[in-house]
Amino acid sequence: MYNAVTGMVDWQNETRSLLPPGHGLDLYIPVTDYYGYEQSIQVHDPPIIHEREHRHTLHFGYRKQPNGEIRSDFGPGNAPTLAFAARATSSFPGAFPPTQIREMDDFVARNAIDWPRRAAFLAQNFAPYFRMNVDPTGVYFIDGSVLSNRPFRQAIAAIRDRPAYRAVDRRLVYIDPDPTWSTTSVRRDLLASSPR
Repeated sequence: MYNAVTGMVDWQNETRSLLPPGHGLDLYIPVTDYYGYEQSIQVHDPPIIHEREHRHTLHFGYRKQPNGEIRSDFGPGNAPTLAFAARATSSFPGAFPPTQIREMDDFVARNAIDWPRRAAFLAQNFAPYFRMNVDPTGVYFIDGSVLSNRPFRQAIAAIRDRPAYRAVDRRLVYIDPDPTWSTTSVRRDLLASSPR
């Protein structure tokens, strides 16, 4: 995944973009925390209940300021992060094993790769884990489609944060690679073909 990420981008020309100044791009990648982390919820009776949260979404952003300045999560300093996100969201149960951030740490160390945006990635994407005193680097992640394959809530929230100063036409586009494909039928096929 790392080689794929680094091979498809011209890192020398980071300022090239199809986005006009003043605009941004948000990428939301749903992943599933295999074991989940415990969170406390205030209710009436009993006053607090504890449940496990498994849904998680990674967020990457690109902003091109009106003055031309760029803030991007898609630069070379974030290549290991993007590779981890691609690996985690492709960990389809039964086909590919779960992954951890520690695996990317090991890969980066073995190959003497610089990962300057690691701390920012963890701080921006794993705040709930830190609040619950959970080290996110040891958490196992699998494909987000297990619980949430369509992060519409995040996309709609991102639109809300983009004010318009004139009439605009806003569209939310969702691309379904194969509308006839269903997770249920694939799981049924996997179970039927697995040895008993």
